[in-house]
Amino acid sequence: MWCIANIDGEYIARMEDLLDLYAEPHDPKRPVVCFDECPIQLIGEGRVPIMPKPGKRYRYYSEYKRNGTANLFIMVDTNRSWRKSPTGAPTRTSPSACASWSTWTIPTLTRSAS
Repeated sequence: MWCIANIDGEYIARMEDLLDLYAEPHDPKRPVVCFDECPIQLIGEGRVPIMPKPGKRYRYYSEYKRNGTANLFIMVDTNRSWRKSPTGAPTRTSPSACASWSTWTIPTLTRSAS
């Protein structure tokens, strides 16, 4: 877990730069792509749920079976309705291993000077 240690002038200036970047008009040659990851817990049913009778609610036990963990990665273009997330079996994937996504998901990227 992380936290913001000190909100000073430099922090505010960088945040304003980021918000200005998000506010720029869409340029197909320079998409603004955000990358995020979220750890998730994979769980299953501990017991077979009880099928409901007509007019009754679905019932299930609070017990669950832990099936491990996984990292959910997502890439989002902030200026258009586009997102990409890898699919497949849960693996221990690092963000550096996901760097190859840009070659097949975002055509014609150009690097900025920063």
